Amino acid sequence: MSYLNSSQMFYTPLEHQTQIEVVNWHIKSIGKKKKNFIFKFRLLCSSNLTVLNN
Repeated sequence: MSYLNSSQMFYTPLEHQTQIEVVNWHIKSIGKKKKNFIFKFRLLCSSNLTVLNN
């Protein structure tokens, strides 16, 4: 599963940033989408667990 496409990969000025800063930038940029996905995933898991427990 790839969260970054080639256009996003080179959006930041890599020559002026350390690798850690670039990674942090990408984490922030995809954070909103990822949090929404994780929230939906947790809802799905919790509903599946309640079904299994009953």
